[in-house]
Amino acid sequence: MEYRILKSEEMEKAFALREEVFVDEQKVPLEYEVDDRDSLEDTIHVGVFEGDELLATARIMNINKDIVYFGRACVKKSCRGKGVGKFLFISMEETVKKFKKKMKRKQLDFQLNIMQ
Repeated sequence: MEYRILKSEEMEKAFALREEVFVDEQKVPLEYEVDDRDSLEDTIHVGVFEGDELLATARIMNINKDIVYFGRACVKKSCRGKGVGKFLFISMEETVKKFKKKMKRKQLDFQLNIMQ
């Protein structure tokens, strides 16, 4: 399994999996499943792949803020109970930690530059 931040060309697969899980399986109306948060600047979409096949996806919202939110997480039906969801969430947590560490460094660099 491979976890990664989704590229724009992979978003179609993510939306298809979300529709399969939320709309088809859970009967959530499509107009509620897709919202404006998907396209916000501080939203990151992530996925777990096996080769080219997307097994799971989610979004990390408010990545630029102190409190982040995980949402729209779903795992392909045939992959449930196999640790894919756990792998997704552990990897998402690591993504947030890495991103926040980079942000703190950038803030520190910025503050040091001001003092010079």
